Amino acid sequence: MATGALPRGITRYRDRYRVRLDVNGATHALGVFDTLGDARAALDIAKGERARGTFVPPAQIRAEQRAARIKAATDALTLGEWAEQWLEGLAANPDRSPSTVLSYRSVLRTHVLPELGSTRLVDLTPQQVAAHLAALRAMPSKRHPGARANGVAPNAARVLRSCLNAAVRRPDIGLTSFAFPEAPSQTQVRPEEEDGDVATPEQVAAMAAAMPEHLRAAVLLAAWCALRLGVLGQHVGDTDVGRRPPF
Repeated sequence: MATGALPRGITRYRDRYRVRLDVNGATHALGVFDTLGDARAALDIAKGERARGTFVPPAQIRAEQRAARIKAATDALTLGEWAEQWLEGLAANPDRSPSTVLSYRSVLRTHVLPELGSTRLVDLTPQQVAAHLAALRAMPSKRHPGARANGVAPNAARVLRSCLNAAVRRPDIGLTSFAFPEAPSQTQVRPEEEDGDVATPEQVAAMAAAMPEHLRAAVLLAAWCALRLGVLGQHVGDTDVGRRPPF
């Protein structure tokens, strides 16, 4: 069919039929169709909608459908799924220590996600978080069964708060705000002992003397330099004492 014989609004496009319609001074693409009959039908339907004032541009319909799909996906995102995304982002950040990310992952995997991981982010409430933290705080300490509290809840609260704050800052996540409950404070976990649990200088000296010669310095460094298990990774060259003078 010759181009001039086509109805206004329909043009040939690569052996197919492109349909456009002017509405309120703007031209809207209705689509490209294989047959002239389909193109005419689409044009007639759109003209009827224009006459009734119900016409919605196809581009707007597609955008709304795409937004609805994205919203459905973000609304379905669980805390566990978001936590994994968050941890992966931290791991990819060169300014983040790998040991910190490993610690966060361990806290979430052990103390948060078993209970809350399957909850959708949009369904998570401060009351749920508060109840979970209270349950963690009430758990007896494995290392110090006689203690009145354990050190789990404050760490879990700190990591979970950071995880949720990061979700709030992401406009594509769907969590617009989260009023994190008051977190439990860090308290002493070890039960009080009449004789105390801090070694005296004499006891430190005795422990160092009882160690193999190559490990004695570790006891002294740990006791007098406030080093933790990191002392076991120290080398002679890491200290000024073990370095040769430059002359």
